[in-house]
Amino acid sequence: MHGVDEKRVSDLIDLAYESSLDPTEEGWKLFYSVFAEMVASKGGGCLAVYDKRTETFREIAHSHDPAIAEELNSVYYSLIPFREELESLSPGETFDRQRDFPDAVFLSTDVFGDFFSRHNLYQFIHTNIYNDDRFTLSLGFTWPKERADLDGEAHAMMEQVFPHLRRAMDLYVNQLRNGSENGLLKRAIAEIDPGVLILNKSGKVLFENERAERLLAENAGIVRDRRGELAMRSPARSRKLKSRIGRIAAANPDDQAAANETFILTGTDGFASLEVKLTRIEPGPVLGIGEDACVMMTVRPLLNVGTPPVKDLRRLYGLTPAEERLARMIADGHSVREVCAMLNISANTARTHLKRIFSKTDTHRQSSLVKLILS
Repeated sequence: MHGVDEKRVSDLIDLAYESSLDPTEEGWKLFYSVFAEMVASKGGGCLAVYDKRTETFREIAHSHDPAIAEELNSVYYSLIPFREELESLSPGETFDRQRDFPDAVFLSTDVFGDFFSRHNLYQFIHTNIYNDDRFTLSLGFTWPKERADLDGEAHAMMEQVFPHLRRAMDLYVNQLRNGSENGLLKRAIAEIDPGVLILNKSGKVLFENERAERLLAENAGIVRDRRGELAMRSPARSRKLKSRIGRIAAANPDDQAAANETFILTGTDGFASLEVKLTRIEPGPVLGIGEDACVMMTVRPLLNVGTPPVKDLRRLYGLTPAEERLARMIADGHSVREVCAMLNISANTARTHLKRIFSKTDTHRQSSLVKLILS
């Protein structure tokens, strides 16, 4: 491209990709410094993370007095008349103040007189380079009025660098997230005997130990959809499981009752049922400012002390898998109403199973059935 120092641009692009492999932010600080010099940004600017939840910026790298960013966050950001334009940018889109909010409007605003003019900030270019549900990463340069007429070379440089910067930032964020997920393994190792999974709020599996992988493989009702999220073969049961996971992830961590839930995940097609516990956990900071909560899912086979193995009950009395599950839960001290709630079946279905169990075991009352199973 005419007028552009191709070697300097190539070196800057290489620096962006090198920075994406460094879990610290030092590489990005150097990248921003070099880029700002190349486009002759003289009024300050920054590479920043915007937290949509707290509506605040955190600067990764900058070329201005940090007190300016603090003042902007605490006093003036909510007053910026083009705030919606900045926040609605998609990755790769750029807000050019002179182009998108002309002087005729900008120079007459209170925020220009109270803040931008006082800090000699006249022209600025703000580009979205990464965006997800929680965070936006953007890069911005500013110029005082006497330096605001950018030449074609500066614009050409930005057009060349920005696509590579977006790809490099995607790599960087993915690496940070993977590092955060790996840190969760320490929590899982502490409970290695049961199966342990770490899920995001949508039920996507971020980690599972070998025990969990084996238990879920033996339960025919549990699958992973194309997004890697846990699901059930029954759409209704799948919605219920996802609802539980989402509810725990959104719970107040200080409310232990709301942040934990234990339930029975009944097996299908003759496979064993599982006892499941969901617990809200904090996965640690991502991008230095926190991340949404995850859910630890602990799974154990539903076994009752003192009852014969599943195969013996079926072999000895000819019970179906559904009948065997109900009989064992009755023997474990649960009422019919509790069994209905735990297995998500109606009272009529439970009574039908119970009648067939009585017939096959030659018993006539629950007490006799319990005595027979536990003997």
